[in-house]
Amino acid sequence: MIVDRGLIAAALPDYEFGEPIGSGPHGVVLAARHRKSGVVCAVKVLTAPESGAFLAAPDHPHVVRVVASAARDGLGLVVSEFVSGGSLTDRGNSAPETVCAWGLAAASALEAAHRVGVVHGGIKPTNLLLDAERALKVGDFGFAVLDAGAHGSPVAPVAHEPTARYVAPERVLGAAPDAPGDIYSLAVVLHDLLPADAQPMPHVAALLLRMLDDDPLERPSAGECVAELAAAAARDLGPDWPWRSAVPLRVAAATGAEAARAQPRLPGFGWLGVPARSGGSAAPPAVATSAGPHAAGAAGKPAAAGAAGKLAAAGAAGLPAAAGAAGSGGVAVMAGPSGAVVVSGPARGAVGARRAWVAVAAVVALGLGAVGTGVVVLGAPSQAPAPAVALAMPEEAGALAVHHGAPGTPTRLAYAPSTDRVAFVDATGSLYVWTPNQVWAPGKADAVGPIRAPGTFGDVRFDDTDGSVVTTGTDGTVRVWSADTGKQVGAALPGLGPNPTALAETGQGGYLAVADATGIRISRNGTFVAMAPGVQVTARGLAFSPDGKLLASAGPGGVQLWDVETGALRTRLTGATGNSPVAFSVDGTHLAAASGKNTVRAWDVGTGHPVGPDLSVGILSSNSAIAFNDRGDQLVTAVGTTITRWEPTTGATVGEPLILGNGATSATLNSDATRVAVAFDDGTIRVHAMF
Repeated sequence: MIVDRGLIAAALPDYEFGEPIGSGPHGVVLAARHRKSGVVCAVKVLTAPESGAFLAAPDHPHVVRVVASAARDGLGLVVSEFVSGGSLTDRGNSAPETVCAWGLAAASALEAAHRVGVVHGGIKPTNLLLDAERALKVGDFGFAVLDAGAHGSPVAPVAHEPTARYVAPERVLGAAPDAPGDIYSLAVVLHDLLPADAQPMPHVAALLLRMLDDDPLERPSAGECVAELAAAAARDLGPDWPWRSAVPLRVAAATGAEAARAQPRLPGFGWLGVPARSGGSAAPPAVATSAGPHAAGAAGKPAAAGAAGKLAAAGAAGLPAAAGAAGSGGVAVMAGPSGAVVVSGPARGAVGARRAWVAVAAVVALGLGAVGTGVVVLGAPSQAPAPAVALAMPEEAGALAVHHGAPGTPTRLAYAPSTDRVAFVDATGSLYVWTPNQVWAPGKADAVGPIRAPGTFGDVRFDDTDGSVVTTGTDGTVRVWSADTGKQVGAALPGLGPNPTALAETGQGGYLAVADATGIRISRNGTFVAMAPGVQVTARGLAFSPDGKLLASAGPGGVQLWDVETGALRTRLTGATGNSPVAFSVDGTHLAAASGKNTVRAWDVGTGHPVGPDLSVGILSSNSAIAFNDRGDQLVTAVGTTITRWEPTTGATVGEPLILGNGATSATLNSDATRVAVAFDDGTIRVHAMF
């Protein structure tokens, strides 16, 4: 396809374009960069007029996000986030834990799409992409519409095309793309990724066989796949399998009636493997092996192929047994580092009053509350005890990950800008660096630390360029620490006054700004000099603009913007108060700050005037967190026990607020406001997702 760059540039003037990074039957993909924000994107240039169907892609953490589209002279242009980790092509023989995590992410994305009537129609390895953290994202939503032809009639794939392997049998016969077809395609992908010599996984294999059923009506829904795959993997691989996968997961927990519809239905077993109350066998049905997933098995059903056949053939010997008995309320037990953690629920589906974004661990733990009778130990068979890892505790339901620290309240939280790391000072005064998504094994610390320094720590921040941790201290110094080892990097930088309250750092020119009892100081040529003497700053009330040219300060005198080079006061934000941290948008054009005791607002940086109404967020403090998303069109606030997404120019909320349990004391958001780390007074730090 010949690309007319002039035509594309005229249609998308806000972007500058690079070289082609991919191609396909419908067009090419160009690298692009947003001129104002600098964000790297991918632009699909399509020849089909139906390209607008791409905008049907759901807003979901495991779906490649579409940010803009345009049409010009017969071309469809779709701008999406750039996913840098490649695809699942040539990722065969991956660890079973990794494959299950990828499958769970893809099924969750499909559930979100199917729920609003969107069908993918082209699930295959090349459309399953990995980001820099190895999180899976489903790309190319909308090709189902493109493949349907101009009059809505589907185009049957040719048998020798590489993608035909992933097409459901009914589509080969002419049926239109539908949700069951997506499920079939996903099962083939997962089957191909599993290693041929994988350990016996009878529960996972049984689910794959159901997903490959010749009858589309007999295949599980995407929501059922989420719940069943989480439970099956926990039974076959042990309850700590998500940690061992090292794959970030953001999966929705089904609640209420959804949970009832999403119960795993293993042959001869009740929910989550509890023996059925009457009838049924303890073993999965016999399955045949064949050369491919399309081959027919017993009773006309598709037989397991390759790895799946080997896994399913393990039979009853690999099935974990139910243990003990329970009262009529239903109790489920999961092994934990401090003994058994009990999760109970009086009735089926009683797992909460709303939908919450949770890690796969919480999907399993929440679902356990719906067991009718009996007790299930998630893990290996009784002769091999489950690893001592608690994936989720009742009060932590909804968290992507949880760090259990010293009793007391952690303070001074900071989220790394480009990696999934959280720095904090625990109740003992020691600094730690926690990586929520790292592989964690029993007996192994999940955080780097304790890190100690003379005096006590003041503010804590991450370096924007190398991810190291920067701290202030009551000894009048700034120190830099390796986030990987906890060791100090270089010598301490002296020159601070007493009682440092706030710290800001930028990779642009290597500036550090610190507020102490004498005012604001900034580092120049390796030493601190006075920039704004006498200006008092709220704890954590400093922030550099993204280009490093402005410094915002919040304090008793309101919110002020300073020129970093000259130290001159640039402007004051009209009506802004200084009782909370401040945050710039990614392009530096807007600043969010407190506008009252319990309100937040956005301001235009150039004029100092507000650009939207007051947002009622609750009582603000230095422990609150404020951040824009990576497009600058949404603002996330974490105040008290409530985390909310807003449209700052209209004051409208986006989605339902995330309500945390009692004991939340402080919070910090990552750079694109998709994750929040919250400290609780029991010594835990919990990471939640905001989408």
